[in-house]
Amino acid sequence: MASQTIEASAIGYGAGFIIIDPLFFHYGVGLSVWFASGTTGTVSVEYTHDAGVFSGTYNQATGRWIEHPVLKTLTGSLGSSLQYPCTAVRLNVAGISAGGRIALGVTQVGQ
Repeated sequence: MASQTIEASAIGYGAGFIIIDPLFFHYGVGLSVWFASGTTGTVSVEYTHDAGVFSGTYNQATGRWIEHPVLKTLTGSLGSSLQYPCTAVRLNVAGISAGGRIALGVTQVGQ
């Protein structure tokens, strides 16, 4: 099992992205969005099928990102999963309170 977390404290997608390992996808991928205590804001989880994420030169700004059907325009913590393979996921923060923190946790379970 592999777990990773990225955390955002500013508007945009500057927290980076988490690569989804296709070898681990067989048993599913869990996603959790967590708002720190006192944090207000709006955030969406996005995924991509871009193969370029595996290179060290991938540019998120020119990538093809799609909003997750459940984890979109969230204003509080929520969990879901990926039902179909993809190559990476990220947070896209539309708004966040001063000093706020929003995290995306990803758990991949493989053979």
